[in-house]
Amino acid sequence: MAIPTAIAMAIVVVAGPWVGARTDHSGRRVPVLVWGTVVTIASTAALATFGVPVSLVLFVIALIGFNIAGIAYDALLPDVSTDDTIGRVSGLGVGFGYFGSVIGLGIGYLLSDVLELGSAAVFRALAIAFLLFALPSFFQIVEPERPRRTDPPPTFRQVFSHLFARSEEHTS
Repeated sequence: MAIPTAIAMAIVVVAGPWVGARTDHSGRRVPVLVWGTVVTIASTAALATFGVPVSLVLFVIALIGFNIAGIAYDALLPDVSTDDTIGRVSGLGVGFGYFGSVIGLGIGYLLSDVLELGSAAVFRALAIAFLLFALPSFFQIVEPERPRRTDPPPTFRQVFSHLFARSEEHTS
């Protein structure tokens, strides 16, 4: 699993700054959160259905979707909290994430070890649970109105030129 994980993370390292810059430019993060989450859920639901090679590709896609959604999710923190509550809201988000992981382990144990339903059933159930836990964020996060920008969103090249220029400033 190290190689598929490394491939997914390399893609996120390259795509993440561009996605973040574009959501900063548009002021809209929830659509990226929804898109990344749906990609993660669909890929997870199909794991162990088409054999190992396809499952490895789906695993890479799910990791990419999850991490891209995480970029939008993290950037939403100031929109769902205040200066006084940002630490508590962040802590609750982390806590609920770990709680969801424990529930996922329970689902996996129940379906795999107790009911002996197999890996495909476990991944489908985990995808459904992920969807159920994600739905409130899709509908309850209200992004504040931001002024519409008329300039074009940053290109991939512009984002990386800016990043490399900033990193040179800090190393000089």
